[in-house]
Amino acid sequence: MPDEFITKAARCPLPALYSIRMRASHRGRHISGAEGIINEELVDDKAIALIHRALNHSRGEPDSITVTIERIDGVEVKKIPALPICTCRINSGEAARGAVAALLNHAGIGASTVSAALNIIEGGADESGAALVDAATGERLDTESTGGIRVSRFGIEDEALAQFKVAAAGLLRETRVLEAVMLASKAASGRGVIAELCISDNPGYTTGYVSSRGLGYVRIPHIKKEGDSKGGRVLFIDKGADINALIRYLRHTPVMIDKFGGIQLASKELDELIGIDNCQP
Repeated sequence: MPDEFITKAARCPLPALYSIRMRASHRGRHISGAEGIINEELVDDKAIALIHRALNHSRGEPDSITVTIERIDGVEVKKIPALPICTCRINSGEAARGAVAALLNHAGIGASTVSAALNIIEGGADESGAALVDAATGERLDTESTGGIRVSRFGIEDEALAQFKVAAAGLLRETRVLEAVMLASKAASGRGVIAELCISDNPGYTTGYVSSRGLGYVRIPHIKKEGDSKGGRVLFIDKGADINALIRYLRHTPVMIDKFGGIQLASKELDELIGIDNCQP
């Protein structure tokens, strides 16, 4: 490569990226949270949008809103693909629980561990982060923290975002699905993470998900009753994982989704989802 090209490239650094994160609470109770990694010119609008979101959340009016804006060195950003998205055809809460158990079993998670995870999610503790659970024993592994482990510092590149918007046109709560898929994709890329179960704490949102590198991001309707504000997320962790290294990755490593994973808008039967190993069309 000619020296003059290298010199010119050095004079054209990557555009500045910023991690922007919002957390809102009321008397210490988690109300709302959202984030992204964005270009510098979008910071003002994104900050205003996140504040507006915090002030108009269905979980109530916050008395504290914290917005954190942090510059990120572009060379430190890890690139990952998004998990493919699909929806399990579910018509009742009982069927939803059965699907959760079957999908997690397919990912290698036993019934007792699934039960332990549901107890954590529905136990009433107000946790804004994810519980890390031993996939084999159901033992909780993030014992040194309070409120769970926040999966943070993730975003999506423009081309992948545009592909998602075209493919997801007509999908209810498109923005919520995108945010959840971004988070789930980063979590799934963590070394030692086998699968994830999430139930939203939003009382008006009754669709949860199970995700893994093999299954993709599987939406589970009717996972709870409307009006129920209990929710949370559990990451199922391989026995030999380095927990401290995983926590550092989930919390601090900047990740950008550079490839759209695909989406199936038509729901699929549970047997179809377990019969294939991802949500690809």
